[in-house]
Amino acid sequence: MALNETISQRLDEWQPTEGRSTLNLTEAGVSIAVTADRNDELGTMAWEVAVKRPTLPEGVKAWAERCAERVTGLPEPLKVLEIDDKRDEGLLRSVRASKRGDARYYYEAVLSGNGEGRLRRYQAAGTRRTQVTFPITHEALGRVVEGFATAE
Repeated sequence: MALNETISQRLDEWQPTEGRSTLNLTEAGVSIAVTADRNDELGTMAWEVAVKRPTLPEGVKAWAERCAERVTGLPEPLKVLEIDDKRDEGLLRSVRASKRGDARYYYEAVLSGNGEGRLRRYQAAGTRRTQVTFPITHEALGRVVEGFATAE
């Protein structure tokens, strides 16, 4: 079974406790943690998606570029915004933020050279930004995780 199918199946079965909960699983050597406020048979109200790859032979820049190409399932595609060689990190953000009223919403992923990646959604209003939950179907979340976890 493909990684995205495994993630989708596990989310279908997940019954989180009251409040914010985390589903942890390891598949094909990749550790995945989905933190959510709610989960039901159709989708998840996600707070954060974290992936830990066992190795990162291609380096963080190549990983970030590949994630920008392969991470599908989000309503806004990601682009590489910055590569910090000193910190060995890559920053990806939505190509275009969505707007509601005066607020802008965008996805942001931080990738580390140690193989860890975190995806979050933010709301920006004026100079203030706040992390927010985001709705996502189990199938789409499986594609997102697979895009971050795929080595090649």
